[in-house]
Amino acid sequence: MRLSRRTGGRSGDRGPGADIRAFNKGFGTFVETMKDGKDTGRTQTMLAAGRVLSIEQMYQIGASLETVAIDRANWREPAS
Repeated sequence: MRLSRRTGGRSGDRGPGADIRAFNKGFGTFVETMKDGKDTGRTQTMLAAGRVLSIEQMYQIGASLETVAIDRANWREPAS
């Protein structure tokens, strides 16, 4: 589900949010990004949730998202 659907089709002036079902950088990277946030260098930024959510809650969110992942997603950790 796109964030933009939950905000009435708009994410402010930033445009539509990313489709998180297509996340392809691995589960651990998702949790770290959620904890620390991410500045993409573009107008879209993921805010840090580390002060609001516990690590356990972030893992639960990631596990839930993993169950609705679309074909191009990759929740496995990238090869080293």
